[in-house]
Amino acid sequence: MNHRDFTNIYKIYKTPILYTGGAMTQSIIQLLIGFVIARFIPPEDLGLWTTLNIGVTYVSLLQAGLISGLNRELPFSYGRGNTIEAKKLASTVQSITLVTSIIILLAGSLCLLFYQFENVKIKYGVIAITIHIVSLFFQNYFTSTYRSNNSFISLSKIQVINAIVNLLSVVLIIYLAYYGLIIKSVIVSVLFTIHLFIARPIKVRFKIDKSSLIKILKTGLPIWGLSYVESFASTFDKILLLKYSDLSSVGLYSFAYYGYSLFLVLSVTIAKYISPRMSYKYGQNSDKKLLWVYFKKVTLFMSISQLILGIIALIVLPNFSFKFFPQYKDSIQAMLILICAGMLKGSIIGVNVLVSIKAFKYLSLYQVSYSILLFISPLIGIYLFENPIIGVSFGLLFANILNYMSGFYLTYIATNK
Repeated sequence: MNHRDFTNIYKIYKTPILYTGGAMTQSIIQLLIGFVIARFIPPEDLGLWTTLNIGVTYVSLLQAGLISGLNRELPFSYGRGNTIEAKKLASTVQSITLVTSIIILLAGSLCLLFYQFENVKIKYGVIAITIHIVSLFFQNYFTSTYRSNNSFISLSKIQVINAIVNLLSVVLIIYLAYYGLIIKSVIVSVLFTIHLFIARPIKVRFKIDKSSLIKILKTGLPIWGLSYVESFASTFDKILLLKYSDLSSVGLYSFAYYGYSLFLVLSVTIAKYISPRMSYKYGQNSDKKLLWVYFKKVTLFMSISQLILGIIALIVLPNFSFKFFPQYKDSIQAMLILICAGMLKGSIIGVNVLVSIKAFKYLSLYQVSYSILLFISPLIGIYLFENPIIGVSFGLLFANILNYMSGFYLTYIATNK
């Protein structure tokens, strides 16, 4: 193979290579930040911050169906060559995002004015979470508009810059501990949102188009409803620990959870690339069997890459954590378990093909069954194991083993019937 062949291959795979590289950079830096947090934040404070972040999941109700619908309909419209419709869709979601963000700011302000906080750390945490949620709403919208190859390259660069800012801002944690953590969260989130806004590929006015809104909600509400149930269920492990243990245990579990999150950050970012590509392809030819082939390739690639990353993590993280983070030594066994769970969860992202073909029946079966597992499995684990952290971790692992098999089977049925 000569130089020209390598050049041609790079041109073909330039976008996924750069985008995946950006995702990996984010994952690695996020892991490093997790270690810094563990070094300077005690388990009680980390548990408090983790508990406050659960609110992010519940407040996402205000974006019900909008982002899910836009993620599917925007690339589908471009695949059909309907640029005017695509811009109407973007304008509608942008406008509603602004309205919901104002509601969040007002709610946060009222909470600060009328609620008497016994712990000042909670008060400042609420301020940070409010700003973070508003930023996150706009991030969800902006990232949904990055759909062409050029815009994905631009998004990759933004993600790398954001990762660097994220890494450099850890100095705040080193010097200010818990307060540095919440200040850092605000700075990184706001700067990322501003950067996405400046480089946004679709620039439209604030205008709500009724027909576009109906189309988005018709597609997005079923998808969102199912994913929201899953998101709600994913907080159940922390809630169980709060009930059967204390904030310190939530903090210890949160540190172990970095082993799980490491794989989710990478896989979720890659999913944001492949999902619109699948919708675009389906918009061009409406061939489900081609998407089955695409799904198999994605799943094979992700399974192999996650396995390699997982083996490295299993070898390196526990020893590293034990040596440098003695206050979290009780998290190490749980981290090993959650690394395995994260490998499985991160490998099955190709199941998003069910969204592209609007196979809501199979998508419902997939997400509802996984949500039930997320509720039941950690609860069973709590009763089977003396250590609640270990019990919840094994419950999450079991849920993801069954979820991996379910995703593969349901996708096969949906694309080959």
